[in-house]
Amino acid sequence: MNTLEQIKNEITSLYNDFYEKNEIDPKVGIWHNAPEGKELRFATMPHIGEHYAEADKKILFVGLDIGMEEEKYIIPLKYRRDCFVHEIKNCPNAHVSGMMITTLFLQREKYTELWNEVLAHRNLQNRAIINKMRDSFHSILDNVAQTNFYKFVTVGRTSRTGASDRQFFGEEQGKIEDLFLKEVEILNPDIIWFQGKEFEGYSVYRELKKTSKKVIVSCHPSYIRACTPNYIIELTKNLEKQ
Repeated sequence: MNTLEQIKNEITSLYNDFYEKNEIDPKVGIWHNAPEGKELRFATMPHIGEHYAEADKKILFVGLDIGMEEEKYIIPLKYRRDCFVHEIKNCPNAHVSGMMITTLFLQREKYTELWNEVLAHRNLQNRAIINKMRDSFHSILDNVAQTNFYKFVTVGRTSRTGASDRQFFGEEQGKIEDLFLKEVEILNPDIIWFQGKEFEGYSVYRELKKTSKKVIVSCHPSYIRACTPNYIIELTKNLEKQ
């Protein structure tokens, strides 16, 4: 079993190799070989929780894209981890709240008392539950990893809504798919939770479904039908029947 430092080092090496081979500035992330008329930045390293390496169940959440340009440089591992863990101090958005509740559900044997407390509010939106019980969720995301499939963000983009950065412009599709699959190989999760029903049509999803890993596709946690503990419970219940 790899240690956290080994995982971080391998991920860093993987990403650095990708930057070098694809004319991406390793600090600010600008893609110098971007398609004509496009100004794109490689957005961020993944989130890897401080307790991910020793977790009983290694859970990897996969989002579609980062949405908005959060920084003018590639967000490093420590910064990304701090963003997720410290989000709880503020008002977590629907995406992060959904990850917290899903993580708790998947590790409910470890957090039995807290999960039972959440069950008492299972009809509420995840975000409302997190805000009501904020202190109890302080470091829950230190148990998981999270990455995005689409790695680039349009420079200057300020809104997370929309799918403008969920596209490929040519041969980079194969390179991104290869990067993502190698990322999964290094992180070696037991559970891969894709956040977006679109993933069901992606070749990387079909590839990972062939492995021994448990692969789940859900609606994005900001979607109104998918923003409560009830949705998570019902989704996994149906999957277990298959």
